[in-house]
Amino acid sequence: MVLACAEAGVKGISTDKPLAAVLANADEMVEICRKRGVVYSGGTMQRATHEVQEAARRIHAGEFGPASNVREAIERLKVRRIQHGVRAFEDESVLALIKEVDATLDLCPISNLKLQVVQSMGNHPIRRFFDQGIRCTLSTDDTFSFGNRLTDEYEVLAEHLAFTPAELAQLAKNGFEVADLDDDKRSESVTAIEQLLADG
Repeated sequence: MVLACAEAGVKGISTDKPLAAVLANADEMVEICRKRGVVYSGGTMQRATHEVQEAARRIHAGEFGPASNVREAIERLKVRRIQHGVRAFEDESVLALIKEVDATLDLCPISNLKLQVVQSMGNHPIRRFFDQGIRCTLSTDDTFSFGNRLTDEYEVLAEHLAFTPAELAQLAKNGFEVADLDDDKRSESVTAIEQLLADG
């Protein structure tokens, strides 16, 4: 089951004991997860492991569910990366909470439009979030299902929500600033974005 999940592209897998009937099978599970960048935690006391704590830093909330789901993720689960979080705009107190704890919203505008989470790109709340100082990143959600590239996400924000090149650059920098990267790679990526912006 772990192998099938890892090959299917899940982001995290958690299993209880026993991990496998033989050590070779356990090694195979760990290796495929490592190769595919899957956060894997197995065995007992899972909630105490670093891997589970790392996976729990991100959660889907506020895409189809209400703004209160975002509040719950932040307050009860102590999450600081909300995947989607689009419907947070429905509650000013949730927006204030996001800012207060310095949470990040990982947004996928094209997916939100295609799934009718928003009725038009011009009504997507990313403009409001950004203008209110909430850290946002851009993602594609599922490129296979939705048929778009990351560059398409940036283009629709420029076309439909009047994001400037400097604002689009800030969204890109936000992504690198919260990414699971070592400090050198993060700094190098942010510097490259700033150079592209300066070069026009």
